[in-house]
Amino acid sequence: MKHIKEFSRQADSYTQTNIVQKKVATHLISKVKNSPKKILDLGCGAGDIYNKIDWKLDKFIGVDSAKGMCNLHPKDNIVSILNNNFEDLNFQKKMISEAPFDLVISSSALQWAKEIESLIAFASTLSKNIAFSIFTSRTFEDIYKISGLKSFLPNANELIKTTKKYLDIKYELKIY
Repeated sequence: MKHIKEFSRQADSYTQTNIVQKKVATHLISKVKNSPKKILDLGCGAGDIYNKIDWKLDKFIGVDSAKGMCNLHPKDNIVSILNNNFEDLNFQKKMISEAPFDLVISSSALQWAKEIESLIAFASTLSKNIAFSIFTSRTFEDIYKISGLKSFLPNANELIKTTKKYLDIKYELKIY
C-alpha cells in the first residue's frame, strides 16, 4: 500500500512527469471502437483516459486508490470518481450492480493488483468489451538487472495465459 500513498502524495508532480503513461493511454484509447457510452476506468488516476475520449458519454465511473489523483480527475455531471481500491469487494459489488458497462478500461494500473487473476475475472463479468494496458516484468528491466532485485510486475506470457481463461483477447506487446 506504500505505492498508493506515494501516488497520492506526488499527484501534482506525477501529472507533469508521467510521459510514458500518457502515451500508453493515448494508444489504448486509439484501439477503442464503437464510441462506448458507459465506461468504467480502473485506476483512473488524474484522468489520462477520460481526457483522451473524444466522443459523447452517458456515464463515466473512475476508481483510484490514491485520493490525490482522484482530486485531480476532471469532474462533470456524467463523471463519478471513487477513491477506492479496485480489488475491494464492496466496490466490486457496487460495480456489479452498475453493470453492464459498454467498456471496462485500465491504463497502467492493474500491475498494482494483489490478485490480478481475480481482478481480470471480475472485469469479465462487467463487460464484453475490455481494454487494458499493464506494465509487465520487462518494465524497468535495466534497473532490476543493475540492482539485482526481482521485478514484482507480472510476466507478460503468464498474464496473457491468465487473461485468456476469462476473455477472448487480442493483445499487443509494446515497448516504450
